[in-house]
Amino acid sequence: MKGLPPTGQKLMGELSECAPGKFVQVGHGQAPKIIICDVVGNNDGTCRMVPRNFEKFQSLTDELLEAMGNVSRETLMRLIMGGFIEGIKVSPRVWLINLQSWFNHLDRCAADPEFWNDKRVRHYNSSWKNSGPGEHTRAKARAGGKSRADR
Repeated sequence: MKGLPPTGQKLMGELSECAPGKFVQVGHGQAPKIIICDVVGNNDGTCRMVPRNFEKFQSLTDELLEAMGNVSRETLMRLIMGGFIEGIKVSPRVWLINLQSWFNHLDRCAADPEFWNDKRVRHYNSSWKNSGPGEHTRAKARAGGKSRADR
């Protein structure tokens, strides 16, 4: 072997050099469109981005809210209860949010400047006080994946 390929290039089919001398298995799936990263300082004064490893559902913590761009907990709860994004209340004080559903919601809003029409705004405002997300999630499943605001 005539030396290693430059950092980041594929090596030996299934391995990739992610840092000098560090090799990881390379998957065959599609890379995610959005990655949440931490900025980590290097010894030489520069910085690098280190992706966080997120599962589909994440606990709705202050740290996650900050990583999501400081969106408020109340906003996310209204979106969950309105069926705009997916969330699960796993215990009396713990909520999990489906991050992919959040990113999908951002894509929908970006693609449609009129997404927040009067009907959706009324639904968003009323969903907070009317019922919990379990009802909306079941109703959304029965409606073929659409929230009440989309019907």
